[in-house]
Amino acid sequence: MASIQEVAEQLGVSTHALRYYEKEGLIAVPRDAHGNRVFDEESISSARFIATCRQAGMSLADIRTILSNPHDHALSIEVMERARVKIENEILGLQLNLEHLDRRIQEHRRQLGDAAQ
Repeated sequence: MASIQEVAEQLGVSTHALRYYEKEGLIAVPRDAHGNRVFDEESISSARFIATCRQAGMSLADIRTILSNPHDHALSIEVMERARVKIENEILGLQLNLEHLDRRIQEHRRQLGDAAQ
């Protein structure tokens, strides 16, 4: 059992995010006699899955689709493959940006060398 603060620190997310996931019905967190959230292994595991998916850029709607259909592996694969393609496209865009910067740096280095002569 863990407090919301402990789980937030463990997963690298905010307590606000964990409360939001619960409010949206993505995780079910047991409460103690005082009404405080007490994360058990199942709720920690669910929160970890959500945090990992969010870090991968998945939307809460896509995460909800996966969590709502735990036995529909084909659907889970489809959703995750879409997220994977999105990441691949982002990587491609970043690589193009790097190439552009490298060309600009080289141009400035050439100009700096020409000016020194």
